[in-house]
Amino acid sequence: ESGESVENVDKVENLCVRVLSSTDKKFLVGDEMVKRYADKKYPTSYPVRSKCIALFQEVHGIDTLLFAMYVYEYGDECPSPNRRRVYISCLDSVKHFEPKAYRSLVYQRVIVEYLRFVKARGFHSAHIWSCPPSPGDDYIFYCHPQHQLTPRDDMLRSWYHVALDIAKEEGVVIGSSNLFDEYFNQPEADEASKPVDLMALPYFEGDYIPGEIESIIKQVKIDSTAEASEGEDEVANRLGKKLSKMKNNFVVAHLRNRSFSGAVGMGEDVSKFPEVEAG
Repeated sequence: ESGESVENVDKVENLCVRVLSSTDKKFLVGDEMVKRYADKKYPTSYPVRSKCIALFQEVHGIDTLLFAMYVYEYGDECPSPNRRRVYISCLDSVKHFEPKAYRSLVYQRVIVEYLRFVKARGFHSAHIWSCPPSPGDDYIFYCHPQHQLTPRDDMLRSWYHVALDIAKEEGVVIGSSNLFDEYFNQPEADEASKPVDLMALPYFEGDYIPGEIESIIKQVKIDSTAEASEGEDEVANRLGKKLSKMKNNFVVAHLRNRSFSGAVGMGEDVSKFPEVEAG
């Protein structure tokens, strides 16, 4: 695009991706959630593998940590609704990448290749909460260069969607949506529409949903007369209203088709689906 020959274009060198931690753990469901939905046999915990994935570059002879992201992998042994889903919890970087023109491209490529990796292992959906830190807060790195700005909310969302667009072009992601449209946005005129079922809503460690549900349940207890009628769940109603105001921040990337994810949700053995390994 610049009209330069390949020999004259700056190149990225001396990169290394490392998995710094990989830990199996149990994510405990909030007490209020467990009590309220005990009759529906909602899980009390979810088995999950937590990983920290990091990108290093040798800068002036020093192996330097520049980018890191935490992910949670809910594998085949995990009960629904989390089964075979991954959650990209948070990521962070420091602005020392060289050449700087390739910084975003390389970081986005790490995300694309991670999605390719988990798709090959049989995960069907990836979830991202696009939430920039408040000025002065740090997600992973304990400090950042003074000249590094905190991205605005819309800028961070756009950054993630560029990564997903790359993944779509390469066939890694087959489509993307948001959590509100997936689970809450049902046409009011549709008589066949069903009340929102929180039992089907993904519930991830470190996500917005678990903490907000706990707060809403406590408030519903106080406002006991506000319980919804006709089989609707007031907790789901209130959560939906909150999510509707920031729905674009909760990204859902579909790695496999609806028939596969539907079979996963029903608890079926999907190991015989094409190109699916035991996740």
